[in-house]
Amino acid sequence: MIEQICLILFSIAIISCTNEKSKNQGNESISSQITLNKKTEKNLEFIVDIKVKNDDYFYLYYSEHIFSQYHKDDLVVQKVIGSEHFQKIKFIIPESICPIKFRLDVGNNKKQKTMNLNKIILKYGSKECVFKGKNLVKTFKPNKYIDLDETVFSFKTKAINGNYDPFFITININTVIDSLLK
Repeated sequence: MIEQICLILFSIAIISCTNEKSKNQGNESISSQITLNKKTEKNLEFIVDIKVKNDDYFYLYYSEHIFSQYHKDDLVVQKVIGSEHFQKIKFIIPESICPIKFRLDVGNNKKQKTMNLNKIILKYGSKECVFKGKNLVKTFKPNKYIDLDETVFSFKTKAINGNYDPFFITININTVIDSLLK
């Protein structure tokens, strides 16, 4: 009889703890959403001013460690609507992140036409750094799946042996980011 009473009391205690935990988890997610909404006022922005003629998706990977590989959890994705005009594609980096390198994947669309890159802007609050012309080419290096014409800053993506993964990586950008975040 005592064993049955202990078992009932133990069951009630577990159920009470589980219900309390569920209530707390609900409150935590609401407060996290509110905090995240407040934080969007001053995040690092990565803005690409580009002409993309066909619909596509661009991916911006970021890393806080110089020797680490890019990870699918450290990425921002933007859908790009094709246009004959230049457009600004904006990536917002989460506030808690202080990246020291980027990888800009310029699409999945293997039938993408020639793209024209005007400039890339890194912005934090009222501070910004604009990469244009020779400075753009010096800081953002294309990989082997991109044919870049440095005279007019246009490029065409291509497949090699059935593989397709066009992207630009940053070179020595950590000092620029540090100065923006200070």
